[in-house]
Amino acid sequence: MSEKQQREEVEITGDGNVIGDSNVVSVTKHYHYGESKGGTSAGATLYLPPKAYHRLVGRFDELERVMSALRDPKHKPMVAVIGLGGIGKTALAREAVERAWDEKLFEYIVWTSSKTEHFISERIVRTGVSTQEGDAAYSFDTLLSDIGRQCDRVDIAQMPPGQKQAAVKYLLAKKRVLIVMDNLETVPESEKLVADVFQILGQSKVLITSRHHVRHERVYTIDLSGFPEDEGVTFLREESKARGIEGVAQANRPSLVRVHQATGGAPLAMKLVIGQISRQPMDVVLDTLKEVSFKGQDYPFYRFIYRHSWDMLEMNARMALVDMSVFPPIIGGTVDDVQAISQAEASAFWPAMDQLVTLSLVDKIGPVGRERFALHPLTQYFIKSDITKEWAD
Repeated sequence: MSEKQQREEVEITGDGNVIGDSNVVSVTKHYHYGESKGGTSAGATLYLPPKAYHRLVGRFDELERVMSALRDPKHKPMVAVIGLGGIGKTALAREAVERAWDEKLFEYIVWTSSKTEHFISERIVRTGVSTQEGDAAYSFDTLLSDIGRQCDRVDIAQMPPGQKQAAVKYLLAKKRVLIVMDNLETVPESEKLVADVFQILGQSKVLITSRHHVRHERVYTIDLSGFPEDEGVTFLREESKARGIEGVAQANRPSLVRVHQATGGAPLAMKLVIGQISRQPMDVVLDTLKEVSFKGQDYPFYRFIYRHSWDMLEMNARMALVDMSVFPPIIGGTVDDVQAISQAEASAFWPAMDQLVTLSLVDKIGPVGRERFALHPLTQYFIKSDITKEWAD
């Protein structure tokens, strides 16, 4: 943009050469804008994670829904992008934030994340919480400090809790601020954090990404699923070309469609497969993905996607999830069929399904009155594997 004078200061403590990293919090880019127009603060600094994509493929409808919610001051003040791990929530939020800044919708943008695990180069990498408060659990007080620092009020972080909250509330009432809370599901007592944020929001807005649904009447929810076939094929070609894996980039469409179908269009899974196909035959890679095991090469991927949510499940919910594996993925089964085959106690069935849908482990699809419940292909591979038994022991 011609009105921007931008420079980047990149601090890398992890593997900065990995292409396709998913929001590595140890890598922070500071964008300095020298000139301000349309209400954005002069000299404002954006603390954003690096893009984990080269060009945002597809997601046109979802992106427009996010932007419409951010543009309209009368719209619900909190937007939540919800979906399975590795489905592209952070990439969508990152693109929306950049567009919101370009449109000068906000005077400040605050990006926070409490994520401590990242899937990089086919392995899980642990990092600290993306805050200057250290590795302690992310809290409302930590969020207040982050808002102060990223809105040019570094003094707020040193205030006592009551004074700090009052100062941030005043700031958000006077300034248009977009607060991004990435990976909200990793925050202890996240529902309380959301309620606390509403008390101070003023004229500002919040953009959330989470694997778990946020239950609040003032939250506008956008459910994110895998890429449709055409967008999935495009993603595979572009990601492969950017990584120099020409064998995949030049593969015929039927081969790429097989990858798309096996991964359910999940971007992180497709990135994993691209790297493996550069070293192994495609049939072997896809079979390994589908026939995952506790000791297999893809176990770290499945642990990254599912362990946190699995640990949160009640026993009846675990039973209901395992029972769902008899239905074809994506298509699923009718409400009556799912209930008929469930081993969960009758009185516990609907609370179990509610928890599974809330944690993005089961999708509720279809029009009202003709609902179906379905699994993502990756979820089906996971619950058919020996991993759930190992985790239950």
